[in-house]
Amino acid sequence: MKKEFWTDWENKSKIEIKGIKVVRKARNLILKNIPNEEIIGIYSKGSFPRREINAKSDIDLMIIIRHSRFLKKFKKIEKANKISLGFPIHLAGVSLFELKKGVHCKSGDKEGKSTSRIVKQLPNYKLIYGKGLGHSNFPVRSNKEDLKKLIGFYKTIFIPSYKNKKVGFSEIVKGTFWLVEDEQRFNGKEFSTSWKDLARSIKNKNHIVHETLKLRLRPTKNKKIRQKFLKRLEKYILRLENKI
Repeated sequence: MKKEFWTDWENKSKIEIKGIKVVRKARNLILKNIPNEEIIGIYSKGSFPRREINAKSDIDLMIIIRHSRFLKKFKKIEKANKISLGFPIHLAGVSLFELKKGVHCKSGDKEGKSTSRIVKQLPNYKLIYGKGLGHSNFPVRSNKEDLKKLIGFYKTIFIPSYKNKKVGFSEIVKGTFWLVEDEQRFNGKEFSTSWKDLARSIKNKNHIVHETLKLRLRPTKNKKIRQKFLKRLEKYILRLENKI
């Protein structure tokens, strides 16, 4: 696998060129602060490898390491370099021990939570350092269980956090794509990791994904539009809940 996958990109935008520089710097920071023999693979994920990065995007990296004791370092690296790189960086780490066990351990910030989503998403991430993980039989939840857990998170934590102004509207929009992805998996549908392609693959023009994409591409501060979308999202979640 090519470690700098973006070399194949044609007509790179200015923001993509900036993103490439930030990804390289973030990779170097990880290699400087974590023993290299501990690193199984560093992956790029999120909007950058999908070529959907914008001025408000984060640079998201997933680092797979051998031992859990190094997990706490990622948040320290992230915090120390929150602004200096040019884009905010988000460093998510998981150890081989956690993947084999199927849950996050107390060394990270997601103690007790399933690693199922990481295992399922990993084939869509882009390797930028190390050998990475080949096909492995790590424990995963069913697509139904993943969707059920995500719905519960949105109802009890994510949406209430938005209403309490602890989560921004852009996060609500981005999070809606995750729900749609889990819905598609539950329905047994194949889809691209690109959110634009995800929307194109859903022919029902009344599906929430189409409005979500519009708000992602053209963010708004209009309170009425935001409130209308939130109500639609809550109805969508209710339909999903009744479906499973």
